[in-house]
Amino acid sequence: ILFVNAIEDGLFVMAFLLDSQNVLPYLTQLGLWSSDQFLIALEPKLGKNFNLRVQGKTQDLLIKQEPHGLENAPLGELLREYRFYQLLEVFPELEVLRSQPTLPLYFDEPHAILVFPYLPNVSDLSTFYHQYFDLQETPQQDTDSNQATSSFVSAADVLTAEDPLIISIASAIGQRFATLHSKSFRQAAYRAFWLETCQLEAASTTGEVEPLSEEIVPDFLLGLRRLTPDAYCVLPTDALKFFRFYQRYPELGEAIAQLNQSLDPCCIVHDDPRFANFLIHCTDFQKEGQRPAHIQLIDWEKWKWGDPAYDLGKLIANYLRLWLESLPVSAHLPMAEALNQATVPLASVQPSAAALVIAYLSHFPLILRHQPDFLRRLTQFIGLGLIRQVQLCIAQKLPIGNVEMAMAQVGKSLLCQPSDALATVFGQTQEMLEAAAHAESFNAC
Repeated sequence: ILFVNAIEDGLFVMAFLLDSQNVLPYLTQLGLWSSDQFLIALEPKLGKNFNLRVQGKTQDLLIKQEPHGLENAPLGELLREYRFYQLLEVFPELEVLRSQPTLPLYFDEPHAILVFPYLPNVSDLSTFYHQYFDLQETPQQDTDSNQATSSFVSAADVLTAEDPLIISIASAIGQRFATLHSKSFRQAAYRAFWLETCQLEAASTTGEVEPLSEEIVPDFLLGLRRLTPDAYCVLPTDALKFFRFYQRYPELGEAIAQLNQSLDPCCIVHDDPRFANFLIHCTDFQKEGQRPAHIQLIDWEKWKWGDPAYDLGKLIANYLRLWLESLPVSAHLPMAEALNQATVPLASVQPSAAALVIAYLSHFPLILRHQPDFLRRLTQFIGLGLIRQVQLCIAQKLPIGNVEMAMAQVGKSLLCQPSDALATVFGQTQEMLEAAAHAESFNAC
């Protein structure tokens, strides 16, 4: 069989692409599936990769295969993800993180395939938050095909913005990120492991290995500089609204450029902290009392050596999107009035954003000594996250309406007036957040 020969010989012959017909023989050859196992279902999962759940009577697996680019070569993202799991093996001090991500059972590097155990009775936070807020308006119907989702819908109906579970979720996320950032903070061995990962990625895609001594700094102004005449021909008309807005305020570009220059790569970062990449166990919703949440962070395809404020800013921008994406859709409603008529009020997400950053600072107080302006820069990175979301909509040729323009407006405020806007995001001043983090850290000791 072609794929077996390729694995044994270590040679890449041609692209082997998984599908519902060949996945079981593939898993059987690798010893990950019993030939006498009764197959219950093959369930495709949405995503940029080929994702397939293989469910048997006693086995339940999730298969991921990366899309192949030109010349049938994978792009290297799953190799990077596998390298993160190797990182956990190499550095014993990261033992605390080993129970958080789901460790793979097998990595097929020539064909860019990862095999994981499938986690039952979990939901991603994007589904949880959206269904929770939607429930205030429209009850959801239980379905047999979505038992994990339906199991927490009824429980979410009684939650409030300051419900112990909601706060516990945010605090758990803040603690996870503090652990990741603090354990690797300014550690040369971790940075060297990252640079080695970059070399392996280059070798897997181009066949060439070039020594690296420093990270590639991202360009925050990419796609925001002056538009060419050709761009006007291909951009949708409504997308031009955003670019006219951006060009109307030169201070916005200046703030982004200055933030780019202030980038301080000093630790391992996840770099893709969308709510969809956080899993919560549905049993947490049935617990009484404080109901501490158990959060798992998945999809480490973009991890790198980076700036912790940038990583955390991307994360907290998700909370503001819950607010902004609930705005009424009306081209005739003034922006200020639309912001006040959101079905998910800003006050509903502020307690979570505050709990997250307080937990983060209480578990990683050193960051405030290393970066005294951490909270100010964090606020700016939250704004940048909103701007980048609008850019993503444009790249995906999605309509640019009131919601996207509101993201641009709020993003501008956070980037250009971070000191004033900080209290708007968190519902607390910088002094209050730092004092709460200090008190929580003191109590923990």
